[in-house]
Amino acid sequence: MIILLILFIILSIFYAYKYYTIKINIEKIDKNLDFRKNKKSEVEAELSTKNKSLLNLYEKYNEMSNKLMEKNERIDELKDNYGKLLSNLSHDLRTPLTSIIGYLNLLDIKDEEQEKILDIAVDKAYFLNNLVEKFYQLSLINEKNSLDFENFDLVQLIYQTSFNYFDKFKKIDQEIEIKLPQKYIISSNKNSFESILTNILDNMYKYSRGNNKIELEDSHKMKLIFSNDIDYKDGQLNYLFERSKVLDPSRKNATGLGLSIVKAHLDKLFLRANIFVKDKKFYLIIEE
Repeated sequence: MIILLILFIILSIFYAYKYYTIKINIEKIDKNLDFRKNKKSEVEAELSTKNKSLLNLYEKYNEMSNKLMEKNERIDELKDNYGKLLSNLSHDLRTPLTSIIGYLNLLDIKDEEQEKILDIAVDKAYFLNNLVEKFYQLSLINEKNSLDFENFDLVQLIYQTSFNYFDKFKKIDQEIEIKLPQKYIISSNKNSFESILTNILDNMYKYSRGNNKIELEDSHKMKLIFSNDIDYKDGQLNYLFERSKVLDPSRKNATGLGLSIVKAHLDKLFLRANIFVKDKKFYLIIEE
């Protein structure tokens, strides 16, 4: 009986040690995987075990992980090259398109039928120019370089950007109501924020049914609210931040790029946004 007890104790110690060794090595693998995931490091931890199954599994993982890292590096390189190509093409197209629009506007046609054709050509040229501009903006946002932050007055920037849209909204018998504090200093990238405001106002101009508002809550954390009437059902609409997603696919000159540019800028500025409709009112809210 004593011999069996001793044998049981020895086996218990052996298996406990074996379990402890496997546990320690699994924890070491887990920490190493997290390190490689976060730091993109190819450093492989040495395992203090003779368990062949565990060693083989870890070796296979390392092999697969290294191949995946190589593929991801290649994908990043292709994305970077694509972004540069898109940027160059967009830049090269902007100048001739601007010239074409200028020449079309200079034409003085008296014939009514030809004047209609000219109006269509001018409209399409403006749409194409706007599309190229948005592609150019996307290519710049997708570049890996970090943005420089500076202190500036958000209230002043909102007024400056909105001023460019007053005439547009007036032509469709609408206005923009602006409710802002006297001053609101933030630390951000001014050019990116201007692009955010421009694309949101573009979207408002295309889809609004009236009661356009821009509000900024005067608190220690920024909360910028854009709202307008819209004939649409209640619900979350954050899918509109995805590229090529539009509220009304049948609408003329809808590219689905404007709000995706907004989202890309917001991500780089470490800001959150939410889009929803409630009681026939469209809301786009930006928060820190």
